[in-house]
Amino acid sequence: MSSSAVTCTSSPPVACAKSEALCYPVNLAEDSDDAKICRRIYEEFSMVVVLRERMRVTDQEWGDFLVRLRYGKVQHRDLTMLQSLLLQHSPIDFSSPSWADASLITPRHVVRTQWNQASLQKACSENGQQLFICHAEDTIKNQPLSLHERYALAERSTSHGQKHKDLPETIELAIGMKVMVMSNIATDLDITNGARGSVVDIILSAGEPLLGDACVIELKHLPQCVLVKLNHTCAACLDTLNDGVIPIFPAKSLMQITLETKKKTVIHFQYPITATYCFTDYCSQGQTIPCVIVDIASPPTSKLSLFNLYVALSRSSGRETLRLLQKFDDEIFLGAHEPELVLEDEKLDGLDQEMAKVWWQKISSNSITR
Repeated sequence: MSSSAVTCTSSPPVACAKSEALCYPVNLAEDSDDAKICRRIYEEFSMVVVLRERMRVTDQEWGDFLVRLRYGKVQHRDLTMLQSLLLQHSPIDFSSPSWADASLITPRHVVRTQWNQASLQKACSENGQQLFICHAEDTIKNQPLSLHERYALAERSTSHGQKHKDLPETIELAIGMKVMVMSNIATDLDITNGARGSVVDIILSAGEPLLGDACVIELKHLPQCVLVKLNHTCAACLDTLNDGVIPIFPAKSLMQITLETKKKTVIHFQYPITATYCFTDYCSQGQTIPCVIVDIASPPTSKLSLFNLYVALSRSSGRETLRLLQKFDDEIFLGAHEPELVLEDEKLDGLDQEMAKVWWQKISSNSITR
């Protein structure tokens, strides 16, 4: 079997256990069937093209630092440069057009939640928009949950530590709000997990009572749909909607609860969107953010890795559009990657060089033939 792969990095994503990385050998005793299959397929790749052109980063020195960070070879001069980007050393004007819309990247979920709430409230106040609180709708066989069923669902979520597969219990919505799609709705149209845009309208349920003039309104029903203008999409202009505006409808997830030894299936409906004034480092993967503030201070109950640092610091184009929120731990930057990951990088580089030789030979052969 011969396959080809195009890769920019072999690093696993943020918050990924090292045993889940494809560079680790199959563990027949512990790996899931999916992990074994994925790793076996990965091992079949024999043609690799490493993409080396920088598209997001335009700052040469910053780009060189990110390369060293990716390979676990950060130098002390890099730390000095990072220190200079602390807000206390390099303040910025948040009233300027570019920095007024700056986003925060943080490893702390609590900070992300509070920052998004405060930013959305501020935006609603400045733009004169109402803030809607939307609760999820849970049903069993098309019927609302009883009190006992709701208790069982709450108990299950607490004991399992689950969040309805990324569909939250409550979300906040407002016209003009910056949002990100949290699931793949239509991949061929770029309406995918991570797609960003802004809310242009909220179509309320026909059964929703009159809203009144309150600044914050707790809706009785989920809206029929939310119209979002995506920053990038291949979707054609829909009738009566402006270019790039698409309707997003509630998504659903299924959960099992046990009530008096009897299992029941709960259907959980909620919108797969979230505010994007602040990202966790995990959710920021793949994003290009014009101006960004990065929090790389170690969380109180966990540790950051080189993967967390690399993803967070590579979201913008360079030093002019990035600032660090607070002091960080130098020792984290001076750590090294797992040996298996380094060996896998070397393997990919070797396959890339072999692929370049094959292409060059084909080009040379075609030139001689002509």
